[in-house]
Amino acid sequence: MVFDAHNRAFTFVGGTLKRGIYDNVSTAVTKVLHGKERIFNHRFVQLCRHYFVEPVGLFSWRRLGERADKKCRVSQTGLV
Repeated sequence: MVFDAHNRAFTFVGGTLKRGIYDNVSTAVTKVLHGKERIFNHRFVQLCRHYFVEPVGLFSWRRLGERADKKCRVSQTGLV
């Protein structure tokens, strides 16, 4: 589903993006490490390489024992 959604989105907009910011979606992330570090799923990495997208994980607030509210997560994208 995630792969199909990427394909359709890139087709719809007629291009791709330089960097994709991902939460801990199981189809994309195999293991969450510290901070923004992730081990991404092999197939997901292939998809990103195909479209020249750099996958980046959201900062893991819960690892620091802090509250992970949506406002903090959205602010990391640079859209707020």
